[in-house]
Amino acid sequence: LPNLQIGADIEIIAPHPQYFIEDYFTTHEIAQCFQSSEALRPSMITAIWSAKEAVLKALQQGLAWDTRQVEIDLSPARLEIADQGTWGKASITLPHIKGKSWQLWIQRHQAFIATLACLK
Repeated sequence: LPNLQIGADIEIIAPHPQYFIEDYFTTHEIAQCFQSSEALRPSMITAIWSAKEAVLKALQQGLAWDTRQVEIDLSPARLEIADQGTWGKASITLPHIKGKSWQLWIQRHQAFIATLACLK
């Protein structure tokens, strides 16, 4: 598949300080984090960050881009009820890139979040 771009990331689930979320997340992503329970919040924050990393790797940008140019919506993934080790789908919004199709999968397994982003 010559036009397929793939990015992957894995992160340890950990709490993050408020300034981290404010510096790297969009308003919608911040709302998702704080609408989740306190117990789920570290997983939500880690999943959003991991998804951003995977997308930016697929674009071959790394952290050269402002991470707020990539917006992640975890609601389709249903991270709060996901079985350990089950892949859930999430949504990506990239206002600067038109005409491309994205697929994003997220998995919570033990103390880790893994993400896979595909662009075609």
